[in-house]
Amino acid sequence: MIEQELHRRLTIRDQMLLLVACGLCTAPAYAAGKVSIHVGQAEFAGLQIDGLDVGWTPAAGAGGAVTLRTARISGLASTGPLSALALDCPSLRVNGDQIHCDRGRLTGALGSLGGQDTRFNARTGTDGRLHVRLDEFAIAGGPARVNLVLDGTRWVLDAELAETDIAQAAVLARPWLELPEGFTVAGKGQGTVRASGRGAELRSADADLTIARLDFADATGMLAGEAISGLVRAHLESARDGFAVTDGRLELAGGQAYVEPVFLDFGVHRADIDFSGHLDTEAARFDADRFVLVHEGVLQASGNAILDIAGENLLPQARVRIEALHVAAALPTYLQPFLIDTSLKDLEGAGTIRGELDVTGALPSRAALAFDEVVLDSPTGSLAVTGLRGQLNWYDDATRSALAGQIDDSLFQSLLTWDSASLWGIEIGAATLPFATTGRHFRLLE
Repeated sequence: MIEQELHRRLTIRDQMLLLVACGLCTAPAYAAGKVSIHVGQAEFAGLQIDGLDVGWTPAAGAGGAVTLRTARISGLASTGPLSALALDCPSLRVNGDQIHCDRGRLTGALGSLGGQDTRFNARTGTDGRLHVRLDEFAIAGGPARVNLVLDGTRWVLDAELAETDIAQAAVLARPWLELPEGFTVAGKGQGTVRASGRGAELRSADADLTIARLDFADATGMLAGEAISGLVRAHLESARDGFAVTDGRLELAGGQAYVEPVFLDFGVHRADIDFSGHLDTEAARFDADRFVLVHEGVLQASGNAILDIAGENLLPQARVRIEALHVAAALPTYLQPFLIDTSLKDLEGAGTIRGELDVTGALPSRAALAFDEVVLDSPTGSLAVTGLRGQLNWYDDATRSALAGQIDDSLFQSLLTWDSASLWGIEIGAATLPFATTGRHFRLLE
Protein backbone atom coordinates (compact mmCIF):
# COMPACT_ATOMS: atom_id res chain seq x y z
CA MET A 1 0.00 0.00 0.00
CA ILE A 2 1.23 3.48 -0.85
CA GLU A 3 0.32 6.31 1.55
CA GLN A 4 0.71 10.01 0.94
CA GLU A 5 0.42 12.00 4.23
CA LEU A 6 -0.29 15.67 3.58
CA HIS A 7 -0.59 17.80 6.73
CA ARG A 8 -1.12 21.14 5.06
CA ARG A 9 -4.00 23.11 3.52
CA LEU A 10 -5.06 21.79 0.12
CA THR A 11 -8.04 22.56 -2.04
CA ILE A 12 -10.31 19.67 -2.98
CA ARG A 13 -9.24 20.14 -6.56
CA ASP A 14 -5.57 19.76 -5.58
CA GLN A 15 -6.07 16.61 -3.54
CA MET A 16 -8.31 14.97 -6.15
CA LEU A 17 -5.79 15.68 -8.89
CA LEU A 18 -3.10 14.22 -6.68
CA LEU A 19 -5.16 11.12 -6.00
CA VAL A 20 -5.81 10.55 -9.70
CA ALA A 21 -2.14 11.13 -10.55
CA CYS A 22 -1.04 8.65 -7.91
CA GLY A 23 -3.56 6.13 -9.12
CA LEU A 24 -2.55 6.42 -12.78
CA CYS A 25 1.12 6.17 -11.97
CA THR A 26 0.95 3.30 -9.54
CA ALA A 27 -1.90 1.17 -10.90
CA PRO A 28 0.24 -0.84 -13.38
CA ALA A 29 2.84 -1.60 -10.75
CA TYR A 30 0.54 -2.02 -7.77
CA ALA A 31 -2.51 -3.74 -9.20
CA ALA A 32 -3.36 -5.12 -5.78
CA GLY A 33 -2.22 -2.04 -3.86
CA LYS A 34 -3.98 0.95 -2.38
CA VAL A 35 -3.48 4.70 -2.59
CA SER A 36 -4.58 6.83 0.34
CA ILE A 37 -4.39 10.57 0.96
CA HIS A 38 -4.85 12.35 4.26
CA VAL A 39 -5.51 16.09 4.29
CA GLY A 40 -5.63 17.81 7.65
CA GLN A 41 -7.69 20.72 6.38
CA ALA A 42 -9.15 21.66 3.01
CA GLU A 43 -11.37 24.35 1.51
CA PHE A 44 -13.89 23.93 -1.29
CA ALA A 45 -16.67 26.31 -2.47
CA GLY A 46 -16.71 28.11 0.86
CA LEU A 47 -16.71 24.89 2.90
CA GLN A 48 -14.16 24.08 5.60
CA ILE A 49 -13.24 20.38 5.63
CA ASP A 50 -11.32 18.86 8.54
CA GLY A 51 -9.70 15.43 8.73
CA LEU A 52 -10.19 14.34 5.12
CA ASP A 53 -9.11 10.83 4.11
CA VAL A 54 -9.46 9.60 0.52
CA GLY A 55 -8.56 6.05 -0.51
CA TRP A 56 -8.45 4.21 -3.83
CA THR A 57 -8.11 0.47 -4.33
CA PRO A 58 -7.55 -0.58 -7.97
CA ALA A 59 -9.46 -3.46 -9.53
CA ALA A 60 -8.97 -5.29 -12.80
CA GLY A 61 -11.25 -4.09 -15.59
CA ALA A 62 -12.72 -1.26 -13.52
CA GLY A 63 -11.78 1.99 -11.90
CA GLY A 64 -11.55 0.33 -8.50
CA ALA A 65 -13.06 1.22 -5.14
CA VAL A 66 -12.96 4.70 -3.61
CA THR A 67 -13.54 5.68 0.00
CA LEU A 68 -13.85 9.14 1.52
CA ARG A 69 -13.89 9.98 5.22
CA THR A 70 -14.05 13.36 6.88
CA ALA A 71 -14.36 14.31 10.53
CA ARG A 72 -16.22 17.58 9.95
CA ILE A 73 -17.51 19.85 7.19
CA SER A 74 -18.59 23.36 8.20
CA GLY A 75 -19.85 26.35 6.24
CA LEU A 76 -23.25 24.92 5.24
CA ALA A 77 -25.77 27.55 6.32
CA SER A 78 -28.73 25.40 5.34
CA THR A 79 -27.90 22.33 7.44
CA GLY A 80 -25.15 23.25 9.87
CA PRO A 81 -21.92 21.25 10.24
CA LEU A 82 -21.64 17.66 8.97
CA SER A 83 -19.68 15.14 11.02
CA ALA A 84 -18.34 11.61 10.66
CA LEU A 85 -19.19 11.66 6.94
CA ALA A 86 -18.29 8.51 5.01
CA LEU A 87 -18.67 7.84 1.28
CA ASP A 88 -17.92 4.39 -0.11
CA CYS A 89 -17.90 3.62 -3.82
CA PRO A 90 -17.12 -0.09 -4.35
CA SER A 91 -17.24 0.14 -8.13
CA LEU A 92 -15.85 3.27 -9.75
CA ARG A 93 -15.89 3.36 -13.56
CA VAL A 94 -14.01 5.99 -15.54
CA ASN A 95 -14.70 6.60 -19.23
CA GLY A 96 -12.91 9.65 -20.54
CA ASP A 97 -14.30 12.66 -18.66
CA GLN A 98 -17.20 10.62 -17.27
CA ILE A 99 -17.14 8.95 -13.87
CA HIS A 100 -19.71 6.45 -12.57
CA CYS A 101 -20.14 5.17 -9.04
CA ASP A 102 -22.64 2.33 -8.61
CA ARG A 103 -24.05 0.90 -5.37
CA GLY A 104 -22.30 3.46 -3.19
CA ARG A 105 -23.06 4.05 0.47
CA LEU A 106 -23.35 7.31 2.43
CA THR A 107 -23.29 7.46 6.25
CA GLY A 108 -22.82 10.24 8.76
CA ALA A 109 -24.50 12.99 10.75
CA LEU A 110 -25.61 15.61 8.23
CA GLY A 111 -26.42 18.54 10.48
CA SER A 112 -30.14 19.31 10.71
CA LEU A 113 -30.82 16.43 8.29
CA GLY A 114 -29.78 14.03 11.04
CA GLY A 115 -28.05 10.68 10.81
CA GLN A 116 -27.93 8.99 7.42
CA ASP A 117 -27.23 5.51 6.11
CA THR A 118 -28.26 5.21 2.47
CA ARG A 119 -27.25 3.68 -0.81
CA PHE A 120 -26.47 5.98 -3.73
CA ASN A 121 -25.46 6.05 -7.38
CA ALA A 122 -23.41 8.90 -8.82
CA ARG A 123 -22.17 9.84 -12.27
CA THR A 124 -20.77 12.78 -14.15
CA GLY A 125 -22.24 13.66 -17.53
CA THR A 126 -20.57 14.96 -20.65
CA ASP A 127 -21.48 18.48 -19.45
CA GLY A 128 -19.45 17.99 -16.28
CA ARG A 129 -22.45 17.94 -13.98
CA LEU A 130 -22.58 15.46 -11.13
CA HIS A 131 -25.79 13.43 -10.85
CA VAL A 132 -26.49 11.67 -7.54
CA ARG A 133 -29.41 9.39 -6.66
CA LEU A 134 -30.10 8.55 -3.01
CA ASP A 135 -32.61 5.75 -2.52
CA GLU A 136 -33.21 5.85 1.25
CA PHE A 137 -32.35 9.34 2.41
CA ALA A 138 -33.91 10.48 5.71
CA ILE A 139 -35.64 13.87 5.56
CA ALA A 140 -37.66 15.25 8.47
CA GLY A 141 -38.17 11.88 10.09
CA GLY A 142 -39.31 10.04 6.98
CA PRO A 143 -37.69 8.13 4.10
CA ALA A 144 -37.11 9.93 0.82
CA ARG A 145 -35.84 9.21 -2.66
CA VAL A 146 -33.61 12.06 -3.79
CA ASN A 147 -32.06 13.01 -7.12
CA LEU A 148 -29.43 15.73 -6.92
CA VAL A 149 -27.65 17.48 -9.80
CA LEU A 150 -24.53 19.55 -8.99
CA ASP A 151 -22.98 22.03 -11.41
CA GLY A 152 -20.25 23.84 -9.53
CA THR A 153 -22.07 25.62 -6.70
CA ARG A 154 -25.40 25.36 -8.52
CA TRP A 155 -27.74 22.51 -7.61
CA VAL A 156 -31.13 21.03 -8.46
CA LEU A 157 -32.88 18.64 -6.09
CA ASP A 158 -35.88 16.36 -6.70
CA ALA A 159 -37.27 14.50 -3.68
CA GLU A 160 -40.10 12.06 -3.10
CA LEU A 161 -41.08 12.35 0.56
CA ALA A 162 -42.97 9.83 2.71
CA GLU A 163 -44.14 10.08 6.34
CA THR A 164 -42.57 13.50 6.69
CA ASP A 165 -42.75 15.02 10.17
CA ILE A 166 -44.04 18.58 9.68
CA ALA A 167 -42.41 19.89 12.87
CA GLN A 168 -39.01 18.61 11.70
CA ALA A 169 -39.64 19.98 8.21
CA ALA A 170 -40.23 23.42 9.73
CA VAL A 171 -36.81 23.19 11.40
CA LEU A 172 -35.17 22.30 8.06
CA ALA A 173 -36.89 25.27 6.39
CA ARG A 174 -35.58 27.83 8.92
CA PRO A 175 -32.74 29.13 6.72
CA TRP A 176 -35.38 30.29 4.22
CA LEU A 177 -38.67 30.49 6.16
CA GLU A 178 -38.86 30.83 9.93
CA LEU A 179 -42.14 30.64 11.81
CA PRO A 180 -43.10 33.49 14.17
CA GLU A 181 -41.93 33.19 17.76
CA GLY A 182 -44.26 30.92 19.71
CA PHE A 183 -45.91 29.49 16.59
CA THR A 184 -45.91 25.68 16.65
CA VAL A 185 -46.69 23.08 13.99
CA ALA A 186 -46.96 19.29 14.05
CA GLY A 187 -48.30 16.50 11.86
CA LYS A 188 -47.46 14.24 8.93
CA GLY A 189 -47.31 14.65 5.17
CA GLN A 190 -45.91 13.25 1.96
CA GLY A 191 -45.37 14.30 -1.64
CA THR A 192 -42.76 15.70 -3.99
CA VAL A 193 -40.44 18.70 -3.84
CA ARG A 194 -38.24 20.17 -6.55
CA ALA A 195 -35.80 22.89 -5.57
CA SER A 196 -32.85 24.68 -7.12
CA GLY A 197 -30.28 27.08 -5.80
CA ARG A 198 -26.69 28.15 -5.59
CA GLY A 199 -24.65 27.32 -2.52
CA ALA A 200 -26.84 27.93 0.53
CA GLU A 201 -29.19 30.17 -1.48
CA LEU A 202 -32.56 28.75 -2.51
CA ARG A 203 -33.55 30.13 -5.93
CA SER A 204 -36.84 28.30 -6.59
CA ALA A 205 -38.98 25.49 -5.26
CA ASP A 206 -42.03 23.52 -6.34
CA ALA A 207 -44.01 21.48 -3.82
CA ASP A 208 -46.90 19.05 -4.28
CA LEU A 209 -47.71 17.75 -0.82
CA THR A 210 -50.51 15.74 0.73
CA ILE A 211 -51.17 16.67 4.35
CA ALA A 212 -52.29 13.64 6.38
CA ARG A 213 -52.55 15.74 9.55
CA LEU A 214 -51.59 19.28 10.50
CA ASP A 215 -51.83 20.86 13.95
CA PHE A 216 -50.77 24.44 14.55
CA ALA A 217 -51.17 27.27 17.06
CA ASP A 218 -49.82 30.75 17.62
CA ALA A 219 -48.48 31.98 20.93
CA THR A 220 -51.77 33.66 21.90
CA GLY A 221 -54.12 30.81 20.99
CA MET A 222 -56.15 33.15 18.77
CA LEU A 223 -55.11 31.15 15.69
CA ALA A 224 -55.08 27.36 15.80
CA GLY A 225 -55.75 24.23 13.75
CA GLU A 226 -56.24 20.59 14.61
CA ALA A 227 -56.17 17.41 12.50
CA ILE A 228 -56.29 19.41 9.25
CA SER A 229 -55.91 17.29 6.13
CA GLY A 230 -55.68 18.23 2.49
CA LEU A 231 -53.29 19.22 -0.25
CA VAL A 232 -50.88 22.07 -0.91
CA ARG A 233 -49.23 22.95 -4.21
CA ALA A 234 -46.92 25.93 -4.52
CA HIS A 235 -44.27 27.38 -6.79
CA LEU A 236 -41.78 29.77 -5.20
CA GLU A 237 -39.14 31.93 -6.80
CA SER A 238 -36.55 33.96 -4.95
CA ALA A 239 -36.90 37.72 -4.88
CA ARG A 240 -34.63 40.44 -3.62
CA ASP A 241 -36.56 40.76 -0.34
CA GLY A 242 -37.82 37.21 0.17
CA PHE A 243 -39.70 34.73 -1.99
CA ALA A 244 -42.25 35.44 -4.67
CA VAL A 245 -44.99 32.81 -4.72
CA THR A 246 -46.05 32.92 -8.32
CA ASP A 247 -48.96 30.52 -7.88
CA GLY A 248 -50.33 27.89 -5.56
CA ARG A 249 -53.35 25.93 -4.41
CA LEU A 250 -54.49 24.89 -0.95
CA GLU A 251 -57.16 22.23 -0.41
CA LEU A 252 -58.52 21.77 3.13
CA ALA A 253 -60.66 18.64 3.26
CA GLY A 254 -60.73 17.74 6.96
CA GLY A 255 -59.98 18.97 10.46
CA GLN A 256 -60.83 22.22 12.20
CA ALA A 257 -59.36 25.71 12.40
CA TYR A 258 -59.98 28.56 14.83
CA VAL A 259 -59.44 32.25 14.03
CA GLU A 260 -60.83 34.06 17.04
CA PRO A 261 -63.79 33.95 17.33
CA VAL A 262 -64.61 31.99 14.14
CA PHE A 263 -64.49 28.17 14.15
CA LEU A 264 -64.22 26.34 10.83
CA ASP A 265 -64.89 22.62 10.32
CA PHE A 266 -63.41 21.56 6.98
CA GLY A 267 -64.88 18.09 7.37
CA VAL A 268 -68.34 19.71 7.03
CA HIS A 269 -67.44 22.46 4.54
CA ARG A 270 -64.15 21.91 2.71
CA ALA A 271 -62.22 24.92 1.43
CA ASP A 272 -60.14 25.29 -1.75
CA ILE A 273 -57.95 28.34 -2.30
CA ASP A 274 -55.98 29.30 -5.42
CA PHE A 275 -53.51 32.12 -4.84
CA SER A 276 -50.56 34.09 -6.15
CA GLY A 277 -48.53 36.86 -4.62
CA HIS A 278 -45.44 37.69 -2.59
CA LEU A 279 -44.20 35.97 0.56
CA ASP A 280 -42.00 37.92 2.96
CA THR A 281 -40.11 35.11 4.65
CA GLU A 282 -38.58 37.29 7.36
CA ALA A 283 -41.83 38.96 8.43
CA ALA A 284 -44.05 35.86 7.96
CA ARG A 285 -46.37 37.94 5.79
CA PHE A 286 -48.06 37.00 2.52
CA ASP A 287 -49.35 39.63 0.11
CA ALA A 288 -51.86 37.83 -2.12
CA ASP A 289 -52.15 39.70 -5.42
CA ARG A 290 -54.95 37.29 -6.32
CA PHE A 291 -56.93 34.61 -4.55
CA VAL A 292 -59.97 32.52 -5.37
CA LEU A 293 -61.77 30.91 -2.43
CA VAL A 294 -64.43 28.21 -2.60
CA HIS A 295 -65.72 27.38 0.88
CA GLU A 296 -68.06 24.58 -0.13
CA GLY A 297 -71.71 25.42 0.46
CA VAL A 298 -70.78 28.66 2.24
CA LEU A 299 -68.85 31.16 0.11
CA GLN A 300 -67.36 31.71 -3.32
CA ALA A 301 -65.10 34.75 -3.39
CA SER A 302 -62.01 36.26 -5.02
CA GLY A 303 -59.80 39.29 -4.60
CA ASN A 304 -56.53 40.33 -2.99
CA ALA A 305 -55.45 40.36 0.64
CA ILE A 306 -52.57 40.56 3.11
CA LEU A 307 -52.05 37.79 5.68
CA ASP A 308 -49.78 38.81 8.54
CA ILE A 309 -49.15 35.69 10.64
CA ALA A 310 -46.64 37.36 12.95
CA GLY A 311 -48.54 40.66 13.30
CA GLU A 312 -51.25 41.76 15.69
CA ASN A 313 -53.94 41.29 13.03
CA LEU A 314 -54.10 38.28 10.72
CA LEU A 315 -55.97 40.21 7.99
CA PRO A 316 -54.83 43.86 7.97
CA GLN A 317 -55.98 44.54 4.43
CA ALA A 318 -58.23 42.93 1.83
CA ARG A 319 -60.51 43.58 -1.12
CA VAL A 320 -62.97 40.74 -1.58
CA ARG A 321 -65.46 40.18 -4.36
CA ILE A 322 -68.27 37.92 -3.12
CA GLU A 323 -69.68 35.83 -5.96
CA ALA A 324 -72.09 34.02 -3.63
CA LEU A 325 -72.51 33.98 0.15
CA HIS A 326 -75.04 31.32 1.13
CA VAL A 327 -76.81 32.73 4.15
CA ALA A 328 -77.99 29.39 5.59
CA ALA A 329 -74.42 28.14 6.09
CA ALA A 330 -72.65 31.51 6.42
CA LEU A 331 -74.64 32.68 9.46
CA PRO A 332 -73.53 29.89 11.83
CA THR A 333 -70.03 29.74 10.31
CA TYR A 334 -69.01 33.39 10.05
CA LEU A 335 -71.50 35.60 11.92
CA GLN A 336 -72.87 33.78 14.96
CA PRO A 337 -69.55 33.81 16.87
CA PHE A 338 -69.84 37.63 16.91
CA LEU A 339 -73.49 37.48 18.05
CA ILE A 340 -73.04 34.97 20.85
CA ASP A 341 -73.57 37.60 23.57
CA THR A 342 -76.47 39.34 21.84
CA SER A 343 -80.18 38.69 21.44
CA LEU A 344 -79.49 37.54 17.87
CA LYS A 345 -77.26 34.62 18.88
CA ASP A 346 -79.83 32.12 17.50
CA LEU A 347 -80.25 33.91 14.14
CA GLU A 348 -80.94 31.64 11.16
CA GLY A 349 -81.38 32.41 7.50
CA ALA A 350 -81.54 31.52 3.83
CA GLY A 351 -80.94 33.16 0.45
CA THR A 352 -77.84 34.58 -1.20
CA ILE A 353 -75.71 37.71 -0.81
CA ARG A 354 -73.29 39.04 -3.45
CA GLY A 355 -71.06 42.07 -3.62
CA GLU A 356 -67.76 43.52 -2.43
CA LEU A 357 -66.08 43.97 0.94
CA ASP A 358 -62.97 46.03 1.75
CA VAL A 359 -60.81 45.70 4.86
CA THR A 360 -58.40 48.49 5.85
CA GLY A 361 -56.34 48.49 9.01
CA ALA A 362 -57.88 45.13 10.04
CA LEU A 363 -61.40 46.68 10.06
CA PRO A 364 -64.16 46.76 7.41
CA SER A 365 -63.98 50.00 5.45
CA ARG A 366 -66.56 49.43 2.68
CA ALA A 367 -69.37 47.01 1.93
CA ALA A 368 -71.42 46.91 -1.26
CA LEU A 369 -73.83 43.99 -0.88
CA ALA A 370 -76.76 42.79 -2.99
CA PHE A 371 -79.44 40.70 -1.21
CA ASP A 372 -81.35 38.06 -3.18
CA GLU A 373 -84.50 36.72 -1.45
CA VAL A 374 -82.81 36.58 1.92
CA VAL A 375 -84.66 35.19 4.94
CA LEU A 376 -83.61 35.99 8.53
CA ASP A 377 -85.27 34.43 11.54
CA SER A 378 -84.61 34.31 15.26
CA PRO A 379 -86.52 31.48 16.98
CA THR A 380 -86.75 33.59 20.12
CA GLY A 381 -88.70 36.20 18.14
CA SER A 382 -86.22 39.05 18.24
CA LEU A 383 -86.06 39.40 14.43
CA ALA A 384 -87.80 37.94 11.38
CA VAL A 385 -87.48 39.07 7.76
CA THR A 386 -88.66 37.36 4.55
CA GLY A 387 -88.05 38.26 0.93
CA LEU A 388 -85.22 40.68 1.66
CA ARG A 389 -83.70 42.05 -1.54
CA GLY A 390 -81.91 45.15 -2.71
CA GLN A 391 -78.57 46.92 -2.27
CA LEU A 392 -76.62 47.94 0.83
CA ASN A 393 -73.77 50.43 0.43
CA TRP A 394 -71.80 51.16 3.60
CA TYR A 395 -68.55 53.08 4.15
CA ASP A 396 -66.52 53.89 7.21
CA ASP A 397 -66.13 57.60 7.95
CA ALA A 398 -62.60 57.90 6.53
CA THR A 399 -63.46 56.16 3.24
CA ARG A 400 -66.68 58.17 2.83
CA SER A 401 -64.79 61.44 3.27
CA ALA A 402 -61.99 60.40 0.89
CA LEU A 403 -64.47 59.43 -1.85
CA ALA A 404 -66.70 62.50 -1.53
CA GLY A 405 -66.88 64.26 -4.89
CA GLN A 406 -64.99 61.46 -6.65
CA ILE A 407 -67.85 59.00 -7.22
CA ASP A 408 -71.54 59.39 -8.01
CA ASP A 409 -73.65 60.16 -4.94
CA SER A 410 -75.94 57.25 -5.80
CA LEU A 411 -73.15 54.87 -4.77
CA PHE A 412 -73.52 56.10 -1.20
CA GLN A 413 -77.23 55.26 -1.15
CA SER A 414 -78.90 51.98 -0.24
CA LEU A 415 -82.30 50.52 -1.01
CA LEU A 416 -83.75 47.44 0.68
CA THR A 417 -87.15 45.82 0.18
CA TRP A 418 -88.80 43.01 2.13
CA ASP A 419 -92.10 41.13 1.98
CA SER A 420 -92.63 40.89 5.72
CA ALA A 421 -90.73 41.65 8.90
CA SER A 422 -91.11 41.70 12.64
CA LEU A 423 -89.00 43.01 15.49
CA TRP A 424 -89.54 41.71 19.04
CA GLY A 425 -92.94 40.42 17.95
CA ILE A 426 -94.05 43.73 16.44
CA GLU A 427 -95.21 43.22 12.85
CA ILE A 428 -93.72 45.70 10.42
CA GLY A 429 -95.09 44.24 7.20
CA ALA A 430 -93.80 44.79 3.68
CA ALA A 431 -91.69 47.88 3.07
CA THR A 432 -89.21 49.62 0.79
CA LEU A 433 -86.47 51.47 2.64
CA PRO A 434 -84.17 53.99 0.90
CA PHE A 435 -81.36 55.13 3.21
CA ALA A 436 -77.68 56.10 3.53
CA THR A 437 -75.26 54.75 6.12
CA THR A 438 -71.71 55.75 6.99
CA GLY A 439 -69.76 54.48 9.97
CA ARG A 440 -72.32 54.26 12.80
CA HIS A 441 -74.62 56.77 11.19
CA PHE A 442 -77.92 55.91 9.50
CA ARG A 443 -80.14 58.36 7.58
CA LEU A 444 -83.51 57.73 5.88
CA LEU A 445 -83.72 59.26 2.43
CA GLU A 446 -87.53 59.31 2.43
